[in-house]
Amino acid sequence: MHASDVLLQNLKVPSLIIEGDIVDLTFFRQMMSGLKNHLEDFGGREITHERLAREIATHNELRSLVREMYSLRREDPPLISGSEVLQVLKALMSIPPEEGIELLKETIAEVRQRKYGSRRQAARLLIWGSPIDNAALIEAIESVGASVVMDDTCVGTRFYWPDVETAADPLDGLVNRYLMEIKCPRTFRDAGESYRADLENRFGYLKQYAREWNVDGVILQSMKYCDTHGYEVPAVKDYIEGLGLPSLFLEHEYTKIALAPLRTRVQAFVEMIGSNH
Repeated sequence: MHASDVLLQNLKVPSLIIEGDIVDLTFFRQMMSGLKNHLEDFGGREITHERLAREIATHNELRSLVREMYSLRREDPPLISGSEVLQVLKALMSIPPEEGIELLKETIAEVRQRKYGSRRQAARLLIWGSPIDNAALIEAIESVGASVVMDDTCVGTRFYWPDVETAADPLDGLVNRYLMEIKCPRTFRDAGESYRADLENRFGYLKQYAREWNVDGVILQSMKYCDTHGYEVPAVKDYIEGLGLPSLFLEHEYTKIALAPLRTRVQAFVEMIGSNH
């Protein structure tokens, strides 16, 4: 039996359909292996299983600390704001993981010393959608009486939530994480037996986020021309509102110029949530 077939059996996952082509773990495993070979040729150094395993362990520790930082937002009011969290995440993406681990430990220790967070806001929000690497949008939302307590974005939970599972060949763990465990519109997954089953299969994790972080509403945001997220909005909105949560969709540009009208819309959304409490 081919090694890729063994991988598929061990992981017990279905094939995926991406843009009309059948793409499964076998194909992705081949691509990752090719990348590894190219990196070895470029660096003139073998990337051994042991070295990969060490790096995976380091990054998993980093991810664990990110999740711990997020848990500080479960407090009401949260001990750390959404804009502060985003600033930390941006820093983590520009420094070595070992330095990131120390930064997170210091941040968590400092935040835990805070007796109280900012004052209780009218709404606890979850933000879904396109990558956000500028705190201006989060700051605008938090400036109108809301706390951003959770997210489902690429610079956020999608990047840091799932660990790489231990495997005899560390590359198998990487393949599974990046293709299967990361929930992102860039991957089209097998549909369920019905429309509702399909929604649950694709977005069920949002229910857990909403429950654990005591979310009052959801802002769905998509950068203009980010079609993978834009196409997904109607289905996500339907699922969120099926949970009994109000939602607001914002399409925005990669600039601060358009923040004023967005802030007005968010303020009306937050006031609506506040009036229903």
